[in-house]
Formats: sequence, C-alpha cells, structure tokens
Amino acid sequence: MRTGDMEKFKDKIFEGIKFYVPQKILNKNPYPEYCNKEVKRLKIKVRKMYNKRTFGQPYQAELKFLFKKLW
Repeated sequence: MRTGDMEKFKDKIFEGIKFYVPQKILNKNPYPEYCNKEVKRLKIKVRKMYNKRTFGQPYQAELKFLFKKLW
C-alpha cells in the first residue's frame, strides 16, 4: 500500500468509528460528594418541582430557588 492509500484507509476507519461506535460523554458528576438525609430530601423536592414546571410561573420560581439551595 502506498502512503496515500493508507491515509484514505485510516480516514475511512475513523469515520466509521465516529459514526457507528457510541461514545461516552464525560460530564461533571451532578451529585455532591456527601449525600445525607437532608440532601436526599432536597433532591426529591427539586425533581418534583422540575416535573411541575410546565404548570406555571410559581413552580418555575420555586424550582430555581430549590436548585440554587441544592448547589
């Protein structure tokens, strides 16, 4: 194989890997290092408000408040 052919082959392989092989996205860990009873309860409240946020403005404001309190 010539070097030009080898480069084309590598490009095809990397293109296939990028398209067909799932890649794990690295994100920050959303949970604090400590998880006591108070933090767990607060996370439950945030999750409930997140689900209710489409019901109106007061729920969105409460969600922002709880989310800031959690972090």
